[in-house]
Amino acid sequence: MRNWQSGLCAFVSVAWMACVTIVFFFPTTEHTNSKEMNYTVVVLGGVLLLSLVWYYFPVYGGVHWFEGPVPNVNGYVARKWAKPGDVNGFSDAVEMAKQDTDSYINNEVALSK
Repeated sequence: MRNWQSGLCAFVSVAWMACVTIVFFFPTTEHTNSKEMNYTVVVLGGVLLLSLVWYYFPVYGGVHWFEGPVPNVNGYVARKWAKPGDVNGFSDAVEMAKQDTDSYINNEVALSK
């Protein structure tokens, strides 16, 4: 798929999900009461509230330990909590992988000029 086609596909997909999500919030009848209410809004609100509480929870929440996607190309693992020497030979392997990656990138740049 070409680049503009994948962008168009992503836009249409997100727009469709947004429209369908809004439609799911509508009640099933015109005049509703608490017994016949569509509880999708309540459930979604509860899940969002619990997710936010869990993410920002002191000490254990994800805001304190989640790093997001971490690159791991050619064995290079970047973790701020991993100290050198935690695993025998691990820091040496990381340094070698970094050097190999840097030299490969430098060679590719030099050859492309």
